[in-house]
Amino acid sequence: MPATNLHEFLIPSDQAARLSGPNSRIVMSSRVRLARNLKGFAFPGWAK
Repeated sequence: MPATNLHEFLIPSDQAARLSGPNSRIVMSSRVRLARNLKGFAFPGWAK
């Protein structure tokens, strides 16, 4: 697969559903995981 600019994949999901072509079957997913307490903001809410 040729090198592709990441920004080409960052389109709204409703537009992505209508895509066609060699990259139309590529799915990208990401998530953020908060695993530490921030000063003044305990995480999760019940943490002391």
